[in-house]
Amino acid sequence: TGIKKNIDDYNLTGAGVTVGIIDDGFSYQHLNMNFSRINYNTNVYGEISTNGTHGDYTSAIIGANNDNFKGAVSDCNMYFANSSPYYTKSIEWLVDKGCNVINASIRMGYGGVNVYDGFGKWLDSVSQRANVTIVISSGNSGENSLCGSAMAYNPIVVGTCNNNGVMNSCSSYVNESDKAYKPDIAAQGDGAVSYTVNENTGLFRRCSAGETSSAAPLVTSAVAQLCQYSSLLMNNPLLVKSALLN
Repeated sequence: TGIKKNIDDYNLTGAGVTVGIIDDGFSYQHLNMNFSRINYNTNVYGEISTNGTHGDYTSAIIGANNDNFKGAVSDCNMYFANSSPYYTKSIEWLVDKGCNVINASIRMGYGGVNVYDGFGKWLDSVSQRANVTIVISSGNSGENSLCGSAMAYNPIVVGTCNNNGVMNSCSSYVNESDKAYKPDIAAQGDGAVSYTVNENTGLFRRCSAGETSSAAPLVTSAVAQLCQYSSLLMNNPLLVKSALLN
């Protein structure tokens, strides 16, 4: 994605861009140490956890900012939405907060596989209605295993590859001639690094989970850089997607 080059050459750190993230939750320790710039009362939707979460890992890749570690776009404004109990309410909350891009490194949908279901159609309508770029991980179950959200057309669906651009065998993809090809793009999820907080010691711990949960935040960060670079892309998800894919 050239994220580091964009930071070094153009100072694209996400300033002025609003990023939303929907995930399984976020912990107090993580928000305190990685996101001291945010306000619990206005920037977090849903219950905050006392234990480390998947959301801690993915959000730190995007926007963590502390003395030990900086996320890819550490100057962006961020909103955090717990996916439980309803994905739709969480996403609508992020939309209401004016997010330019929303990251979802979780499975969402109605249970079907490789089916453009009602949830995928709803995501397409949200992206178009709210002019928000939605980035979704394809999943980690290999061939023909995409959930409904990952079959949507307007969001950017992300697979994972290694540093040589070779797709990871676990990365979910569609291989059916009568279906839209997914994922749309791949990023280097393998070896991606994040720093979360150990709930027992209160100290940072280095995490390298890889897979599509890491790849999607990298693409979300690239989208934030594009939005910072050109205000024309702030509220134009289809143009953003076209720019990334071409």
